[in-house]
Amino acid sequence: MSIAIDSVTVNNKALINIITEKDHSEKELLAFVDSIAGFAYFGEVQVGFMSAIPVSETGVKDNSPTTLLLENFAILDSYKDLGVEQKMLDWVLSKCPERHLKQCCIAVNEDDGKYLVDVAKEMGFKESNLQFKNIKTGMVLCKAF
Repeated sequence: MSIAIDSVTVNNKALINIITEKDHSEKELLAFVDSIAGFAYFGEVQVGFMSAIPVSETGVKDNSPTTLLLENFAILDSYKDLGVEQKMLDWVLSKCPERHLKQCCIAVNEDDGKYLVDVAKEMGFKESNLQFKNIKTGMVLCKAF
């Protein structure tokens, strides 16, 4: 079965709440339409969602974004470990050079589980002590370019 990534649109944005199992406001859902966000498809079925934001590191004088921070990453349980995670992370990584960002980081929380950490480390992400404004998390994984 093929795995593909496609954009969030006004017609499919409501599925974000189902995949992430969170209640995003209409304003938040509309913001995903114009941001770095996408759905993962397994065949014809939307099975994953991710979004990322360009950020600068805390404590850096120049506030220009240097990092693409993956802030949302969710896959329906039935589709985990089928290659969807890798495809989603590849898509996010491809956005860094396009936007002239030096690294991609993932803010890992308890909801993400061990599966995301394992897949990210297999793809070359390493634990980091970087901190980002408004992000409180137990672990940050980064991959530099």
